[in-house]
Amino acid sequence: MKTFQVIVDSASNINKDIRDELDVDYVKMNYTIGGKDYDACLDWSNLSSKQYYDLLNKGKKSIVGLNNEEDYEKLFTKYLDQGLDILYIGCSSKISGVLNTAIIVANEIIKRYPGRRIACYDSLRIGDSLGLMAIDSAKMANEGLEIDMVVAKLNMNRLKYQTYYFIDSLDYIKKPGRMNALKHSFAKLFNKKHMVMTNKDGNLLTYKKVSGRKKAIKELILSVINNIEEDNEIEVVNISHMGNIDDAMKIEAELKKNPNIKSIIINEMGSIISAYSGPKSLSVSFNGKRVTK
Repeated sequence: MKTFQVIVDSASNINKDIRDELDVDYVKMNYTIGGKDYDACLDWSNLSSKQYYDLLNKGKKSIVGLNNEEDYEKLFTKYLDQGLDILYIGCSSKISGVLNTAIIVANEIIKRYPGRRIACYDSLRIGDSLGLMAIDSAKMANEGLEIDMVVAKLNMNRLKYQTYYFIDSLDYIKKPGRMNALKHSFAKLFNKKHMVMTNKDGNLLTYKKVSGRKKAIKELILSVINNIEEDNEIEVVNISHMGNIDDAMKIEAELKKNPNIKSIIINEMGSIISAYSGPKSLSVSFNGKRVTK
């Protein structure tokens, strides 16, 4: 019997069918684009994915904000009142401050529920790898595992959840701490594409630069194949795109040739991660070898 509820946030990129099937809930983050504020709904109920991507393609920047404490309080108390403890798996604390907000709220709320538990877990991930972590946790919750056992398994396997990105728009990389102006100018001149990963510390790291879009797509394919554990399989690879589904299907076609990859899912990239990656980006996410960089 299930004893706790798995909750994530908008950075998880889990589609509705899977959320409904496994009973995963989420706290909506928010963003500002084109001078307007929006909830980061995973189902694009406020602003369609096409409208959002079009704004990014026109050079509009999407600014991600913190979650409201009231949203956490409402969702946490909903499940505590149902007799369920809570495992909140948050976006990497090195990328966003949402986990800290959740901890503050949890510490206040739990005073009203003696003997109960709200575990706020730092995924060190963003995007589909965060989603895969939440999906696996929900499966274990539905099988009746206790929250401490699930957290222990997450600690053991957290760095096996991986996401690799192809960043097409260099203007989105030219931000403090990512790329200085001189490097940006040379990269733009020589059509350098940045390959970015979520590293072992939970930061976004540029691990390689390649020339041109075709080579970048090939690099994404290799990032999956080269990270399959020996004598093991990858259960699922998530490919996320920003309207450039033809590129996603090219990756899918190549990965289908590998017998050690059991299934592939193509999704649209969510509003939160695409705010960091910029327009026309692609990503692949999976559970493979442990990240060491």
